[in-house]
Amino acid sequence: MIKSILHFFKLKKKKRKRLTYEDYIINSDANNVLGIKVVNNIELIKTLPLDESLYAEISLLIKSGNIMQVEKMAVDDNLLQDLALVTFNNQTGQPYAALVYDSYDAWQEPVIVEIFKL
Repeated sequence: MIKSILHFFKLKKKKRKRLTYEDYIINSDANNVLGIKVVNNIELIKTLPLDESLYAEISLLIKSGNIMQVEKMAVDDNLLQDLALVTFNNQTGQPYAALVYDSYDAWQEPVIVEIFKL
């Protein structure tokens, strides 16, 4: 009985594909309007501990083309949730930036919060 249960879990484990940020971007609700089908040249620009009071400032900086300002921001490393800034190109080469929420909770999968056309 135990062997069959372990065998079942091995089969389940093999079938589960580990998702990447590219997968999350393509399948996100934020992508519905943008039609991104392929994510190329993805680059992690900055990982910031999530501070909700800074989100509006970060979003405004990205929208105004000041990604380098976000990269230079000082952060409080004591928070348990991250906001990652990534840049990438879609299938036509159009550049984008995305803010990705992630938590240190093992069960929490990353969430694409917002995608910006650059």
